[in-house]
Amino acid sequence: MDACRRLKRTVDLKLIALHHIDAVADNSGCELGRALDRLASFANEIDTAIIVTSAMEQGRARIDGRRPLLLHLKNSDTVCQYADTVLIAHRPGLYDEKTDPNETELILAKHLWLSPCTFNLKLKPEYSKFTDQ
Repeated sequence: MDACRRLKRTVDLKLIALHHIDAVADNSGCELGRALDRLASFANEIDTAIIVTSAMEQGRARIDGRRPLLLHLKNSDTVCQYADTVLIAHRPGLYDEKTDPNETELILAKHLWLSPCTFNLKLKPEYSKFTDQ
C-alpha cells in the first residue's frame, strides 16, 4: 500500500488492479471481508479506483449451459457486500462448440445506479482486446 501511496503522490495514480482477491486475503493473513474492508478504506483514502478479480465457483455456472450469476462468484455474499460494481465476463463459445469462441458477454451483474444488463463483445485475442460486435 505504501507503493500505491507513493505513486499517487508522484504520478497521480488513477487505478489499482488486484488479481484474485482470495489470494490477497490469504497472503495478508486475514479473512476476506476484512481484506475488502481495508481495500475500500484505502481506495477512499487515496481517492483511487480499485479493480479486484474474483474466482468463480468451479462448475456451478457450467451446469445446463447457464450464464454465470452473482451467486456463482466464490464468496459471493462477501464480495457483493463490498463491491460497488460487479462485472462478469462470460464466453459461451468455450462451453458450446456451435458458438464462436471469441464471442463474449460482459454481464453487469451489480451496479449502484444501473439495472443488470449484458454487453455483447468480440474478443480479439491477437490484441488481448474486446470490441463491439
